Amino acid sequence: MDLVLPGGASLFGSSDYMGSTNTAHPNATEDDLINALAAMERGDIEFVILSDNESKMFMQTTGSPAEGYYLEYNDGTDDSMFRVRGDTLSGIQITDALTAFLNRDAAWRTMFVWERFTY
Repeated sequence: MDLVLPGGASLFGSSDYMGSTNTAHPNATEDDLINALAAMERGDIEFVILSDNESKMFMQTTGSPAEGYYLEYNDGTDDSMFRVRGDTLSGIQITDALTAFLNRDAAWRTMFVWERFTY
């Protein structure tokens, strides 16, 4: 699973991601994810994405401790997205969901109520 961070974010000495200015760290670990989420909490980066190259699924988050966090995913089948319905999430909720996704544990699917949307 790739950990994708905003361009210029060299927390892990990563490479360009799919031709964009974002950087990807392949074979991300839980420690990598925790470090990236801590950087987002500090305001050092704007978002964190986990991308599963096998299934084409990805999960992404953005936000801050003061405003709360948003969580979205794409199931890899089309361009539509799913987001958590309702209020923003806490850092603990984001960490739990992204850790489950990273570990390919389907528990993240039932942690929240998801709604489909398109940009």
